[in-house]
Amino acid sequence: MLLTQGSIPEVQETSINETLRARHSKLGSPALQTYPLGPADLVSLYKYIPVDPNQHIGANNNTSASGNNNNNNNNNNSSGKTNNNEGAEVYEDPLAQIKKKLELGTHFYNSGIDTSDPTSIAVFCKSIKEAIEENGQQLWYGKQKHFRVGHIAYSTYNCFSQCDMNVVVKFPGNIETYLTTSEDGDIALKEDHPGANEELWLETFVSGVVRSFTQMMDNKSEGELNSVVETKLYNPLLMNDINDIAELFITKGFPLCYDRGFTLGGPVDCIGITNLNNYLVEVYCKIVQLSGYHQMAITTLDVMISKMGKKYRELYYLKARILFENNRKMESLDIINEELQSKGKTKKSSTPNGVYKNELILLQINVLYSIVKDKEIQQLENDAQDIALTHQMINKLSKQLCKISPSEFRPWYWLVKSYISLKDFENALLALNSCPMNMTKDKYIFKRMDNSGGYGARNGTGSSASSSSANASTAGSNNANGNSSNSGVAQPGSPESMHLPLPIDVVMEDITGLNSQDVISEHMQAEASLMNLPGSSLKTTYAIAYSLLVDIVNLIGWEKLLVLRSDIFVMEEEFHEINSRKASTSEFETEDLQNGEAGISPGNGVSKSFLKDDKRLCERWLDNLFMLLYQDMKQYTMWQAEQVQFESSGTEYTRSTFEWELLGLLANRLKHFNEGSLAFQVGLKQRFSGVCCKKLIEYYVNEKNRILQNYKLSSGVILKNVQQLNNLILDLCVQNMVWNHRWYIEFSLNLQYAFKSLIEQDGLEKLENEIKSKYSEEVYALCYDNALKFFGNQGVGISDFHAH
Repeated sequence: MLLTQGSIPEVQETSINETLRARHSKLGSPALQTYPLGPADLVSLYKYIPVDPNQHIGANNNTSASGNNNNNNNNNNSSGKTNNNEGAEVYEDPLAQIKKKLELGTHFYNSGIDTSDPTSIAVFCKSIKEAIEENGQQLWYGKQKHFRVGHIAYSTYNCFSQCDMNVVVKFPGNIETYLTTSEDGDIALKEDHPGANEELWLETFVSGVVRSFTQMMDNKSEGELNSVVETKLYNPLLMNDINDIAELFITKGFPLCYDRGFTLGGPVDCIGITNLNNYLVEVYCKIVQLSGYHQMAITTLDVMISKMGKKYRELYYLKARILFENNRKMESLDIINEELQSKGKTKKSSTPNGVYKNELILLQINVLYSIVKDKEIQQLENDAQDIALTHQMINKLSKQLCKISPSEFRPWYWLVKSYISLKDFENALLALNSCPMNMTKDKYIFKRMDNSGGYGARNGTGSSASSSSANASTAGSNNANGNSSNSGVAQPGSPESMHLPLPIDVVMEDITGLNSQDVISEHMQAEASLMNLPGSSLKTTYAIAYSLLVDIVNLIGWEKLLVLRSDIFVMEEEFHEINSRKASTSEFETEDLQNGEAGISPGNGVSKSFLKDDKRLCERWLDNLFMLLYQDMKQYTMWQAEQVQFESSGTEYTRSTFEWELLGLLANRLKHFNEGSLAFQVGLKQRFSGVCCKKLIEYYVNEKNRILQNYKLSSGVILKNVQQLNNLILDLCVQNMVWNHRWYIEFSLNLQYAFKSLIEQDGLEKLENEIKSKYSEEVYALCYDNALKFFGNQGVGISDFHAH
């Protein structure tokens, strides 16, 4: 992990440590209580410029800092806390000896470093100091400043104990550690309680790793969006200077925190969070899968089961899941079946027997579906009957789950998928209409905790490596205009307060030299009908339901879908009209009977559909999805027709790269992945695009997996196609890694899986040699530090780009 000045984003504060104080003051806020994983780590810096650049800390100088002409001196509390311990030894700050002409507080957010003990945090803080003081000066808003770092406060949130763990490194060498809670404020960590402290730090370590992974996993479909641009993201699994992070998490961290994992929340499609269904378990399985430590994980689970007895018998579920994700599917099914048949053995379990059984059945469905998809890809004729029987079994299991847990989304999701596989589209729509939708839960993203009057990621200053034109503009203005901006009046988190340097240690001109003004111009001139498609803004369970609806329309077509909808559903407006007509009909019938006249009949002008009692009321959200699907399909059809028309006339069909991004995303949303990939390819030829790059990586990896499983192709054809795809994947991975580095991001799960798939085919050494031959030493070093080193240390297991 090499830090440079250009790779550290900073936000200037109006007073020293103001963001740290604001963060601590909001620990007990309702907003944080609904955000159990908490914010990213906060790094608060105190920087100063000495009057004498040659003066060092510790030199004899009786001049007090109080004589400096600076508004921030009264706020210079090195840790942002008050020491209430009477009689405690007073630390004499050597900074007081230095006469300063400028003092400044800045901060940035951080994620992914080893927070298992204060020493590893102190080492990281020291590397920040060395980077900022590199060559004795820092480029600050276009001007060279002789900054020195006086101290750095690092705060990381412990999700399990609901407190901030703080490490303050005062240079040249004093370190303070304390925790902050909403009720008791600051509490010093006493050295005479090493066991308690060790457990607190282990909880903190687990919290940080879960945050880092969840940020990537929850936002995979959005290109691993990071909404707070001033965040430095590291790969937790590569922070192995002191500990083997994967081993520490699997063997110590997970057993310590397992029974409290439900407090962290869970994925958006999980309504009821349990010991088996939460972010801790999701990250645990992901780390086992990436590291290849499957046997270590199984051994650890066996130890937990033997120590805890029947109370945690549900851990057999995790054993089965780990085997499944290690491609040992039949062994996984054996454990599931054995546990489902062992009636009455889980009465003392911490997880209720019904919940445990539900999770086992869900996993069983997942394994069966994976097996049947493999057979469908292989296209073997003898498997046709087995495939049909397996789909029927999945359907039966899904029905059983929906009866047991009608308020959970996942059972209904599998029921809809099973009906689609069986081509029973009427029941698929009816099941989709019954899905319990999650209207309040959202994906986990990093948010700010500052004095801005709110708590979150504000529009205009958030960023991701896939969509960052606004931030590119901000960064360009902050670093090119020469404004020193040291008056301290800018609101923290506003564009004016941000110092977003361009990393110059790794350069690829087409990527790092991308003109942000050109990108902004593309956004301004893009076709409004493309930009305003509401389908692109679908979130959580609504996006999943939309995907299922797309599966149906791709199989039966739009016209047949409309007919099917009218046959089984009554729209809300129609429903209200029926009720009003029924009410008026009963009045008329009474009056007509009194007058001796016939009542209203279907032949008297009222549609038969008004009188059918077997129709269901279409949920409003599903009705809206039909409308969104229509708009997407209309726009897609217009695009395809325009393109054919231009090509037939010999005229080039031109769009801006941003519009090609939108068209590619539209095609992907409708699951026309080939057309989407073509759009991304054209867009990428015009200029670099993070969106196009990431989506093409995903497409090519999926294509490669499909080819490798197609037994109808000859080995020569498979080898040729796979090698072509590997070359494309490698180039895109390198470009994407450089782009991420430009936005202070050194961690991407999608890239980890893509590199893993390459190494499985060609080996690590060959991959390294290819990168060295194609790219500069700096680019190779970036790829090695951020991805390849991990696989060299850990080895490579079974790839699963579609891991849960």
